[in-house]
Amino acid sequence: MPTSTAGVLAPGMCGALVAVHLAAAAPAAAGGQQDLRYDQQGLQTVGAAEAWERNRGSGIAVAVLDTGVDDSHPDLEGGVAIGDDFTGQELGTGDGGYGEHGTALAGIIAASGHGQEHSGGVLGVAPEAEILSVRVAADGGEDPEVSEEALERGIRYAVSEGAQVIMLPDSDAGEEEQKAVGHAARNGVVVVAPVGSGLADHDRVLAVGAVDNGLASQEAAAGNGGAALSAPGTEVPAPAAGGGYTEVNGDAAAAAFVAGAAAMLRAEHPQLLPGQITEALVEGAQPAAGEDGIGVLHVPGAMAAAGETAEDVPLYNEDLVADEDEDPLVPMWAWGVGGAVLLIVLIAVGAVRMNRSLSNPYDLPRRDDAAQPAEPAEADAGRTGGRGRRRGRRRAR
Repeated sequence: MPTSTAGVLAPGMCGALVAVHLAAAAPAAAGGQQDLRYDQQGLQTVGAAEAWERNRGSGIAVAVLDTGVDDSHPDLEGGVAIGDDFTGQELGTGDGGYGEHGTALAGIIAASGHGQEHSGGVLGVAPEAEILSVRVAADGGEDPEVSEEALERGIRYAVSEGAQVIMLPDSDAGEEEQKAVGHAARNGVVVVAPVGSGLADHDRVLAVGAVDNGLASQEAAAGNGGAALSAPGTEVPAPAAGGGYTEVNGDAAAAAFVAGAAAMLRAEHPQLLPGQITEALVEGAQPAAGEDGIGVLHVPGAMAAAGETAEDVPLYNEDLVADEDEDPLVPMWAWGVGGAVLLIVLIAVGAVRMNRSLSNPYDLPRRDDAAQPAEPAEADAGRTGGRGRRRGRRRAR
């Protein structure tokens, strides 16, 4: 895929990657597959399974702007589109270090399990959504790099590829990245970011902080007043690049839960604007632990809030449809063109007939010739009488 040269470093991703570590061995499902579904407390916390009765995010593309996504992982296989790489590294699935962080986040959003009846692995919040992998963060162990240029280009690229939800990395950002987020929102894209991101304070970005298993805000989120919503961010099971599973902690994991929920709301109510989706996610939240806790994502509550908003927002503009129904079956422009063509044909036919009337293709006598006095009948008979008689005798025989 095309790549671009990275420049300015953004150390904000460091803490997020440190939080990713190998999980303990999980119970085996039928056929010897790992089955971590019953360990996914985060899905239970946000009520994802209840909302799956409505939809599972089908038809929605979620762009994950991160270190790349391993599309060969069994829980993600067939649901990932590999987009452009803006880091300049030109790495891909199977290369060392590729997708260590992005693969886990993609799994929280849209993993669909694997094996017979998807009985193995893990499930994401929106297991039927599609992931668009946009690589803007360079893999580098505990010190990944995100250039502002790569981030800005990555956002605009995701919009051009039709993403309806974008999840941003935890990185610094400048003026051009701010403009890119505005461009995304104007094109109907819901933008989600961990609260530590340089774009978290943008008014078109839904900033998300993490809570622990007791719904208490984690230290990083509690100390940052920019979060509008929180979600699970402690020991979250997720797919690992190269196969197997990891556990993810922190605000990035929480933002991935919200990005998956946004995909489900997008699938259920495509007529809603990004701001309306964001409001529904916040309004439908469940209480967090503690008086100062930020509301915790609750997908059924968000679905209900979005449904109320959607009642006043039709899927189409009724006024435009009424105007279309009142139009004649044949558009007015078609009548005009047809009339012009008919007029040209009539003029052409008239010209031909006039030309024929002025010519004498069969050498018929003209009117002025008919006015001349005819020769005497006797003279004519004298010249033609013999031939006339011979014809008469042949006919008598």
